[in-house]
Amino acid sequence: MDTIELTDLSQRRQPTQQRTQQRSDLDTNTFIQAAVLAALGLLLALFPGFVQYLAAERGSDTNSHLERFLSLHFGIYLLAFAVSLLLNTKAHPLLVPLTVASSLSTFLAYNTNPPHSFATTFFLANLILAGSGWIMILFPTEDLSKTTGADKRTSAFIFGNKSAASRIKKAWRRETESR
Repeated sequence: MDTIELTDLSQRRQPTQQRTQQRSDLDTNTFIQAAVLAALGLLLALFPGFVQYLAAERGSDTNSHLERFLSLHFGIYLLAFAVSLLLNTKAHPLLVPLTVASSLSTFLAYNTNPPHSFATTFFLANLILAGSGWIMILFPTEDLSKTTGADKRTSAFIFGNKSAASRIKKAWRRETESR
């Protein structure tokens, strides 16, 4: 039988300042992204005329039915993304796609010709999203257990993960108790 060698951590370790700070940074990033998306979504859904006012030349003051329709539905989807970010703060399923999309949108809004106030506003909002997302991608938190080396985000119970931290720790305890 293979022996499982783990460090005996019978005394509970307190979370280190660095781990707590990393978790706090990730939560802050999520709340910033959700706030920016919610603000843009509400602006699009509730005030499509304001978007037309910011984007259009002087003299054209009405939206077509298609513009109102697209503005409303795009705003709804932005609000849905904001809510899903808040509900999935630990998983962050949208971190990479939203960061890449925000980076592309930032680039396109910056290069809009002629630059107008809506493009500038959109550029700044997406710059915040892209910047905070890239920080979280480039400097991730620790998802692997230092003791077992297993992934902390999955477990043996639901996912059947053979190398889950809980399963390895139980095997280690059985082995140390049998000695």
